[in-house]
Amino acid sequence: MDLIWLKEMTCPVCGGKFQSENIRQNKLAQIQVDEDFHTHFDPLSPLYYAVVVCPECNYAERRQNFDELKGKFLAAVKAGAAPLRQMCAGFNFRLIRTFELALKSFELGALTVQIKGESSDVIGGMYLRAAWLCREAGDEKLEGVFLKKTLEYYEKAYMNEATEFGQLGTCGFQYMLGEIYRRLGNDEKALELYMRAVANKEIKQKPQVERLAREQMTAVKAKLKAA
Repeated sequence: MDLIWLKEMTCPVCGGKFQSENIRQNKLAQIQVDEDFHTHFDPLSPLYYAVVVCPECNYAERRQNFDELKGKFLAAVKAGAAPLRQMCAGFNFRLIRTFELALKSFELGALTVQIKGESSDVIGGMYLRAAWLCREAGDEKLEGVFLKKTLEYYEKAYMNEATEFGQLGTCGFQYMLGEIYRRLGNDEKALELYMRAVANKEIKQKPQVERLAREQMTAVKAKLKAA
């Protein structure tokens, strides 16, 4: 089964042309969904190909946003291209995606969206997917590093920015913050955020979030009581 296909791409920043690997996700089998909504697939992980990286200037973006760089965002990336090149030293994105290249693609993506001036939840989302990639590889220590980066930006978005949090909504974002805290070993803070999510009026419109938040809240309460 041919799971990978190549697409001709033109970089909106430098005009360079290259081939980008794409995955036929409808050919993959879903095998597991984690409590933080990370979905595991077999036999390949879509995360390896989620971020497109120009091998010339190292502009990196989510596949669905790669071609949409215009106006002030294009100017910002052109002006801030040097850090992207520095971060990519020693990496060749013309090669087949390895774990190392996939992980670097999310780091480059996080830096790109920062340069563009995107909201903190978008930046944090890049780091969250890097953490998921490390989880798939069984590297718990490195997963923790990227979960901490995720938490830094998610907390900033939650506390300081007027953000709608996409499909998750506020209650889903509260739940996600709780789940990240739990995975980082802070059960007390996790419980606080699970409870906020459950108390949020909009949670009735998010049945999956409500179920998970209640399940995790019950499990963490039991763990703390037994400690």
